[in-house]
Amino acid sequence: MSQLLTILQTVGILITPVITLTGFILLYRQIKAGANAALYNEQNVIHQFFLANPGISPYFYGKKSIAPSSEDYVKVMLAAEMLGDFFEHIYLQKANLPRKIWPGWRNYMNYLYEHSPALQLHFSENRKWYGQKFIGILKYSDSQ
Repeated sequence: MSQLLTILQTVGILITPVITLTGFILLYRQIKAGANAALYNEQNVIHQFFLANPGISPYFYGKKSIAPSSEDYVKVMLAAEMLGDFFEHIYLQKANLPRKIWPGWRNYMNYLYEHSPALQLHFSENRKWYGQKFIGILKYSDSQ
């Protein structure tokens, strides 16, 4: 009986690190999948906002400038802030995203930045709200 206990203890000692490592690997994969899902959920909320406010789309997708006197100015600039914060969230999740996914997110951010004078104005006026490395990935920012 004591030999059986010794064998079981030895097996337990040898198997515990494997089980622990497997648990960490599964947790790591779950964190990565969760980050990706969270970004798509957040993007869906933003799409819902634009569907509810179709008149402001040209200010983000059509290179249209908005005058401060426009009745939509506040809405457009708040949408620019919402997108700016979302972009930073994407950037902060970069390490948790599958490698193949990141270029698409980066291209999405740069496309909107290039096509939106409102976003450009938001980042210009509020640069200190965002990290320098994040601002640096916007290919049309004046930091490059």
